[in-house]
Amino acid sequence: MQNSISSLTAITSCRHLNMNLYSTLTITLLKTAILAPAAVSPFSPKYLPTRGKLMNYAGIATKLFDSPSGSDTTMPTIEQLSSDPFMKQLGHATEVVSLLRSICEGGDEAASATEKGVADEELLIDLLKAQLSHSDGIRGFFVSYLTGDGVTPADADEVPPPLLSAMNSVETDELISLACMNVIMPTAMVTMHEDPELANNSLKTSKRGIKVLKGILDKPGAKEQCEAIRNVAIGNTELKDGSTKYWIEFFEKWGYKEKQKEDIQIVMTEILSL
Repeated sequence: MQNSISSLTAITSCRHLNMNLYSTLTITLLKTAILAPAAVSPFSPKYLPTRGKLMNYAGIATKLFDSPSGSDTTMPTIEQLSSDPFMKQLGHATEVVSLLRSICEGGDEAASATEKGVADEELLIDLLKAQLSHSDGIRGFFVSYLTGDGVTPADADEVPPPLLSAMNSVETDELISLACMNVIMPTAMVTMHEDPELANNSLKTSKRGIKVLKGILDKPGAKEQCEAIRNVAIGNTELKDGSTKYWIEFFEKWGYKEKQKEDIQIVMTEILSL
């Protein structure tokens, strides 16, 4: 937690950050440092960015978010989504998820965006495919998508069609493994958190992640990964293939005990029952 406080202090010392940037970085740090060591965090609390790195990220983000009006942001390009590093992908994801929400909800906002040439569903799919084509983009997108406040497109009964289409179009094994982690980690943290609010947040993230994983279950290798995770959770580790070894090490790394393994086995059984 001390690292989290230091990182937030570093943000507040950046006098040139506009409110959009301040809010984005603060919320992102709170989610990655507190809620999602658990869920979709790319780093655990002990590996949070140093003050120096955070200040560097703030400089990058200033260029990303600042605009002549001081408050508006612009949609990232296909090239940016395809190649920018993780910290920039966090900012990109905010815009992409906002566009996804506007299209899912419809109304004047979506219509206005269409006039600007950014809310067309086919373009959104292209943006999503670009961001989900590599690890940094996948992690950045799902930090935003899975941990959004309030009711979001991630809470719908089904994965929004543009996202579902994009996920099933990209050819990367990383999407499957990261989608599995986005179920395993928050599911485990529901009982590892001592704070009820954090436990509830992890439960919400888990439910959202389950829908995502169900949506890509027909991709090559997805069911095999889920079966390997379930086998590790129930202690059936006699088959020493690559996937089983990977998830054994993953469970050991995060210190999952019997209760966490039981909960993970339950959700994986649910997913595989489709």
